[in-house]
Amino acid sequence: MKEMHLPCALKRALYSLPDSLSMCETALNTPTPLENIALSPYNRPLKALIDVLFGDIMTTIDFYILGQTQTTDRHRFVCNLVSKVYGEGRNIYIHTSNEADAKALDDLLWSFKGEAFIPHNLIGDAKLAETQVQIGWGEHPDHHHDVLINLSSPQPNFFSRFQRVLEVVIQDEAILSQTRQHYKFYKERGYQVTYRDLRV
Repeated sequence: MKEMHLPCALKRALYSLPDSLSMCETALNTPTPLENIALSPYNRPLKALIDVLFGDIMTTIDFYILGQTQTTDRHRFVCNLVSKVYGEGRNIYIHTSNEADAKALDDLLWSFKGEAFIPHNLIGDAKLAETQVQIGWGEHPDHHHDVLINLSSPQPNFFSRFQRVLEVVIQDEAILSQTRQHYKFYKERGYQVTYRDLRV
């Protein structure tokens, strides 16, 4: 069964249990998976309704497999990917493993194309207003739910709040091992996964 997190408003609307409101308010940071809700027989109609309402907006996963081996190559591809997705008018959040990687991508996005300018900022940078493209390494930015470019492992627990997740893979043994784990994780939970081999 596909993993689906329910918005609290929907829980309140569809649950008749007395403690449904408190359940939402105490679990805002740990959304309830659909399969847990559907375990009880009297919740089967709820599951059917959620499948109808949310079946077409399940998070989709794309893996981009590069032939290069260096982190700088990975970051440069991410910049080109951001440029393309930004041109489609999408909001983008880039999730890195640590602050150093986030700052490296921040610097590269300012300079990777002389003719292109992509407004962006690091999460928590009080000097800059929130932009269409943001980079972070910690908590989920509440206003971003569109496109997640994930460069961390394990994948952040908030990935399913996004419409799309993009993973960029280089030919580094540690990254490849993480990618296998991510791919297995997504497939076992029923997510639609697209594998884009760019090595040729």
